[in-house]
Amino acid sequence: LPNFHAVARMLVAGEPTRPFVLQAAAPEPCPALPATQRLFREAAIARVRARSTRPVAEVEAALLARKQAVTEPEPEPDRDVIDFDDR
Repeated sequence: LPNFHAVARMLVAGEPTRPFVLQAAAPEPCPALPATQRLFREAAIARVRARSTRPVAEVEAALLARKQAVTEPEPEPDRDVIDFDDR
């Protein structure tokens, strides 16, 4: 999808509608901020990123571990083999 587009489905009277594409208005360019406001804005963004994000390598390692846990079957317990031909 192009930027500022989304696909949505709605519930009308409890029934889902067919998916449709909608277009959001592009944000207006931010006017030049004074230096103090720009520094405050950058500091606020840095705080949110530090609190809400994780390094890419950490996320990829977690995803790989989940994938391996799902795709690798658990080993079967040892069972006694019964050979019916040795009677």
